[in-house]
Amino acid sequence: MKTENEELFISKIIDFLSKADVFSNKPKIKVDYLGDKIDNYSLEAVPAERILHQFIDGSKEKQKIFVFASRKTYSQDDIENLENYKLFENLAEWIEQQNDEENYPDVSEIENIEEIETIEIMDSPYIAAVSETEARYQMEIKITYLQK
Repeated sequence: MKTENEELFISKIIDFLSKADVFSNKPKIKVDYLGDKIDNYSLEAVPAERILHQFIDGSKEKQKIFVFASRKTYSQDDIENLENYKLFENLAEWIEQQNDEENYPDVSEIENIEEIETIEIMDSPYIAAVSETEARYQMEIKITYLQK
């Protein structure tokens, strides 16, 4: 995939995620950069096998895996930590619902991409890093698509 197509693909995924009704305000989601402020969000590429299947006509079923992460306040207060976890769990459920309804980002304008087949949650939301006052919450998202 050419660089400009890759950028457009990622921007479509970010737009898709930012429309989730679990956010009180449209979140600013950065690419591969979380930053050090609370309530920052990031979409980060994960190493994964790219081609799942190659078909006789030359088209391919491919995948991309991303980590969706956020920095949240963290403390001994179970209620606050549960709210952070709940946001990620609700986002996972929203993504699953979009997948069940086949409601995917429109990638028709991206050269050589035919369609997105699935957007799935790979794992439960979890804390990847923690300090006394902050935690990095994250989950992995897998996108499979057809490339002409």
